[in-house]
Amino acid sequence: MQGRFYADARDEIKWSLVSRLARDGGIHRVIQVAMVPQSTRREPKLVQEHVRRFFQSEREELQPLWNGCLRRAERLGQVPPNRYEIKVLDQPFAVRDRETYFREICELLETYPEAVLVLLDPDTGMEPPKHTTAAHVTKTEIGRVFNSMPSGSVLVVYQHHTHRPGFVGTAQSKFEDALPEDAVKDRPVRDGDVAFLVAHKRA
Repeated sequence: MQGRFYADARDEIKWSLVSRLARDGGIHRVIQVAMVPQSTRREPKLVQEHVRRFFQSEREELQPLWNGCLRRAERLGQVPPNRYEIKVLDQPFAVRDRETYFREICELLETYPEAVLVLLDPDTGMEPPKHTTAAHVTKTEIGRVFNSMPSGSVLVVYQHHTHRPGFVGTAQSKFEDALPEDAVKDRPVRDGDVAFLVAHKRA
C-alpha cells in the first residue's frame, strides 16, 4: 500500500473488516504488512521540463508526509469498541529484495506467543500468471507467512479489482492453493472494487 492512498474509502472497508475479525477472534494484536513499493517511476516522454521540475519538487516535499502517514492507523486500535494493538510494517518493498523482506516478516511473527491478525496489503493483490511485481504477493509468500503465525491467528490478504471477469474467484483459488490443508478458509469478502481473502490457523 502506498502512503498517498491512506484514509481513502478502501481503508475504511479494510479496517472495518480487520476490526470485526479481531474482535470476533479475541485477538489483541494486528500486524499490517503494508508492502510499500519502492518507487520505480518511469520518465514520460511527453512531459515538458518545467512541468517535470515542478512536480518533482512537489513529490519531494510530500513524500515524507506520505511515508509516515500509514502508521497513523495504529491509533485505530484504541478507538472504542476496539481494544487491540496495531503495528504497521511500512518499510519499502522491492521485487529484488522480496526474499529478505518476507524472511524478516516471518521471523517477527515467530516471536509472538499468542494469536495475531496479519493483514497482507499489496497494492494489487495475488500474483498474476506473468510479471509479478512489488504490487503483488505470491502464493509462496502467503504460505510462509501463514506457517509463521501462532496458532489461532487470522490472515487477511487485500485484493484489488483486476479488470478481469471473476477476479475474486481467481484470487481465492490461488489463495487457497497457498495454504495448508488444515487451514480454515473463509468465503472472500467483497465490497465494490476490492475483496479480502481470509483464512484462520487452527488453535
